[in-house]
Amino acid sequence: MDGSFEAGEIPLGEYYLIGDLQELVGLEPKTIRYYEHAGLIMPRRLGRYRVYDKKDTERLKVIKFLRRFDLSLKMIRTLFKRHGTMGLNSLPEEAREAILQRLKERRDEIESLEKLL
Repeated sequence: MDGSFEAGEIPLGEYYLIGDLQELVGLEPKTIRYYEHAGLIMPRRLGRYRVYDKKDTERLKVIKFLRRFDLSLKMIRTLFKRHGTMGLNSLPEEAREAILQRLKERRDEIESLEKLL
């Protein structure tokens, strides 16, 4: 399948338009399109519309979570390539270690700031 649909082919409830994702995942359409351009998600097309599936939704949740800890898009892309499907409850050790490192860096920054106050 080439990733596109004909009109009337979309099974309701299984696919989402970008506005649906905005509500489900809490990301702006501009950000969702940016992640698509970066190669992190690959929606199907219905004419000029992007159509997202559950896999895209889960990927966006993981991306949003990892970005909260300042993981780069390059690192996130590498994690997806190495580990395939990842969920918030099934992050690989590599991702967990990177998050812990970022948390340590943030704690150190907070301690430095507290010393200044």
